[in-house]
Amino acid sequence: MLTGMTKQQLIEQVASSTGQSKADVERTLEALVEKTAQALVAGEKVEFRGLGTLVGKETKARTGRNPSTGEKIDIPASRKASFRPSKELKDRLAGKRGENAPVAAGAEG
Repeated sequence: MLTGMTKQQLIEQVASSTGQSKADVERTLEALVEKTAQALVAGEKVEFRGLGTLVGKETKARTGRNPSTGEKIDIPASRKASFRPSKELKDRLAGKRGENAPVAAGAEG
């Protein structure tokens, strides 16, 4: 069974790892999320080296089906956020690197 990490758990772990207060980490995380969202809305990509790249993508209008009734519905074109993991993250997930291995500063994302 997969478990998740909540925002609060992430804040606690980062605060513990860095020695910063939870309030400082929370403010930093909030700013990071806000600036990332602003960049995606503006059509920019956001690269987190060692983790991956977030980009906004256009989806085409299409016809779908209501799963309850089977009725055809029109789905309008829209934008979505897409994440592409870095090679480093892929390697870590595949067990090719230690789970707690530091991420190289200049690694390509």
